[in-house]
Amino acid sequence: MKQFLRLITLAAILILSSCSDKAETSETDNLFKFKDHISYNTFGIKSIATHIEVGLVHPAENFEINQEIPSEYFKISPKTQGSLTLSNGRNLIFQPSEYLKPDTEYTVTVLLHKLFEDIDKEFKTYTFRFKTITPNFKIDLGNLQSYSKEWQYLTGSLSSSDILDVGKAKEILEVTQNKNDISLVWDVEEGEGKFFNFRIDSIRREVDDSKIEIAWNGDPIGSDFKGSNTFAIPGQNNFKVVDLKSNFAPQSALTINFSDPIRENQNFSGLVTVEKAEDLRFEVDGNVLYVYPTNRIIGNVRVTLFNGLKNSSGFNLKKEFSELVSFEQLKPELQLISKGVILPNSNSTPLYFKAVNISAVDVRIIQVYEDNMLQYLQESNLNDNGTYNLRRVGRRIAKKTIDLKDKSIDEDGLWKAYGLNLSEYFDTQPGALYRVELSFKQEYTTYDCDVNTSEETEEDYYEEDYYYEESTNDLTSNEDELEERYWDNEIYNYRNYNYNWRERDNPCHKAYYNENRVVSTNILGSDLGFIVKKGNNRSYHFATTNLLTTQPQPGVKINLYNFQQQLIGSTMTDAEGLSIFDSEKSVAFAVAQKGSNYAYAKLEDGNALSLSKFDVSGKSLQKGLKGFIYTERGVYRPGDSIHLTFAFNDNANPLPKNHPVKLEVADARGKLVQRTVLNNSINGFYYFPIATNREAPTGNWSANISVGGASFSKGLKVATIKPNRLKLKLNFKDEILDASKPVEGNAEVTWLHGAPARNLKIEMDATLRTTSTAFKDYIGYKFTDPVRTFSEVEIPVLNTTLSSEGSTNFSKNLEISGKAPGMLRATFLTKVFEGGGDFSIDVFSKNLAPFSHFVGLRSPKPHSYGSYFTDTNTEFEVATVDAQGKAAANRDLEIEVFRIEWRWWWNRGSDNLSRYENATVHKPFKTFTVKSNSKGQGKFTINVPKNDGGRYLIRVKDKLSGHATGRITYFYRNWWNR
Repeated sequence: MKQFLRLITLAAILILSSCSDKAETSETDNLFKFKDHISYNTFGIKSIATHIEVGLVHPAENFEINQEIPSEYFKISPKTQGSLTLSNGRNLIFQPSEYLKPDTEYTVTVLLHKLFEDIDKEFKTYTFRFKTITPNFKIDLGNLQSYSKEWQYLTGSLSSSDILDVGKAKEILEVTQNKNDISLVWDVEEGEGKFFNFRIDSIRREVDDSKIEIAWNGDPIGSDFKGSNTFAIPGQNNFKVVDLKSNFAPQSALTINFSDPIRENQNFSGLVTVEKAEDLRFEVDGNVLYVYPTNRIIGNVRVTLFNGLKNSSGFNLKKEFSELVSFEQLKPELQLISKGVILPNSNSTPLYFKAVNISAVDVRIIQVYEDNMLQYLQESNLNDNGTYNLRRVGRRIAKKTIDLKDKSIDEDGLWKAYGLNLSEYFDTQPGALYRVELSFKQEYTTYDCDVNTSEETEEDYYEEDYYYEESTNDLTSNEDELEERYWDNEIYNYRNYNYNWRERDNPCHKAYYNENRVVSTNILGSDLGFIVKKGNNRSYHFATTNLLTTQPQPGVKINLYNFQQQLIGSTMTDAEGLSIFDSEKSVAFAVAQKGSNYAYAKLEDGNALSLSKFDVSGKSLQKGLKGFIYTERGVYRPGDSIHLTFAFNDNANPLPKNHPVKLEVADARGKLVQRTVLNNSINGFYYFPIATNREAPTGNWSANISVGGASFSKGLKVATIKPNRLKLKLNFKDEILDASKPVEGNAEVTWLHGAPARNLKIEMDATLRTTSTAFKDYIGYKFTDPVRTFSEVEIPVLNTTLSSEGSTNFSKNLEISGKAPGMLRATFLTKVFEGGGDFSIDVFSKNLAPFSHFVGLRSPKPHSYGSYFTDTNTEFEVATVDAQGKAAANRDLEIEVFRIEWRWWWNRGSDNLSRYENATVHKPFKTFTVKSNSKGQGKFTINVPKNDGGRYLIRVKDKLSGHATGRITYFYRNWWNR
């Protein structure tokens, strides 16, 4: 009987356990149930480098903001080590110490009862899931090039679906020729990234035609993608076309790859014809001939190459080549033309956008309500396009599909601009912000896909959001109903997207139509312009204008709030639209209002406009006190008395009468040798005599004066000096020396009493080193190339005897390679020897220009940690000058943007930026050209997508002179998304 009872009990436990497991499973990703506690969590398919984030509805008051809390508050399966941080009091961010496992579903449980007290039993834990990206990759081959007649190489690239170690990337690819392995040279030897360039090196070119076999196998990275292909290598005497590629955007172009290098100095007109093309332009790069028609070509055209075309050895093409080439149409896409957030007179001002190969577009309007604006600004800016915080403060108010077809306009597959009248969708509410979203579906496109499109295979992964319904627990498919439930905070998301990494750029596949195709902008309907300037003493200056008339706006009420949205104070603008508010507390938000017009200012340091274009140099007062220290001469011998005077001005912050002024003097070894306190001055001047002894250590001494909480310091030089008996003077023809021609000058030497130093021996050496200073009229511009390096070099210039007049002329060619990073500094060390052997010495420095023209780069003020935002247009300025610093007009500049990869950003070691000198080693992230205007000025804009955030090299090069400049910077939206 007891045995039977035990069996019954065990069965009951198993049943209860099973029910418990089911209940726990059903509770997974139930965001609606936890909507009073959880607002967001990581979901969907993520990179292995992602962090795990949970947004809390209420701040965890038991912890400090940005405090690291025990990782036990998170339970992660599979088990993962890392650190847990409470960011902004509301966001739990778990940063794994190592990358997550690929193609793995992670289950995360948050222990809410440890974060909040008195939480109901059913809400003690919250569980959600997400999956990491499945490893995948793609191999692209470039052009065949020649080392010589017998040896060639083939460029290529490997791109992966997620971050990949270069060591693993090397294991994927294998190349053989005649069953012998061929070496592959990779652009990087270590590090991680999603894109790698390689070169199939040392391909033997036989007498007869041969081939190489390229095989790939994804096993090293856990991918089942594998295969092989052959690439034909023409024989040594077989001059022929190897490959022909067409490009439609941004302009029509042909890339023709030959088996041999092409002779450059031949007239290709008549040798190469392209049907429907006008005024062909040609460019030769080794084995590759680039052909650029001046007009845009669409569809299939015939390309003909006649056998009069010669290779570099003078041999003609074996036979005439003729082939039909298809110029691929532009992929469906939307882009915004209108920029900015504030839209004056919004009832009559349209929003402009452009589209290509799209017949219709979905317009969605979301309103952020006026009384929620400060909550929105707590974690977002007016121009943010993210949707993370939008549901908390706004709701969709309008949705419409508009037809873009126009019978009067030809369907030529080119970009076309459109205007959207926003007044047809909503009536502007005072103080409200409107998000305008434009999107399109696959059925809206006019892109011509082949009839037999590939069906979904096992490689197609469908990413779907499952929605928990409290009553039926069914899945809902109606998008309008789903969206309503989304805004009611009942479901997580209302859009479903196909995920297939290999097909993400294929307009004929569902995976192309993902969230990256949605464009959006924020609109604030207001005629009120608002400028805020903050002083170091928390004094806020306000200026308001009418954006339509540009006239000052008097009587504008300005409310000031702290970060917790509590009112600090208010002020009103005067007749000139100006106002000043002195606050003892830090102001987070300023809201200006006049009638139905509102303006918002978020007063964070990262939101301040860049002042890099203006000269704002100067000195800030220390506690309202000014001070200046001076001495009667620059250098003292040991044993001399130093006569130091301190001039003091306390008009802005008067100190009590007879307030002490303290002087402390430290010698070259840092030892305190004198402390003096004075209480009286003569009209604000304090005199401090400083005595030194003959045994005093020589070097740089320091004098520090403290008064009223402010401190002032000055360096004092104490040295054993042997004075010159001769006076040297160097004269050069140019203010800035030109390295392209001999440096010419004159040396004049006299005795100190004025007589010429006749027939004395003179020696002169020049030391060349890099300098960051270049041209005084271009403050803020950088003229130094971070890619190139220059080693210090010493060059003899002069070794002769002075004339009877005590002078001599010199001319010296300072040979410098064209790889200098920028302006050089030439330091001339001159010695003149007296008859007894003693000599006088002088040092003179001049800038030396290694290039005929220079290009400078000026960057806008960065945000936190020296970074710029992703998904935002960042504008850079360039200036072109000649060697003397005068503006040089109409210079052609090439801009290249490279992404710099490393294993971990805190342990990256040397960057070896010289690898980026040649674009065949590293593929640029972006490349474009700019031409300076008549004043030698120009601009360019960089916009890095959020998913491509990271560390970048921006390089600008003057094509003709060869000088380059650039900088390394970061593009991030949030620093934990590395």
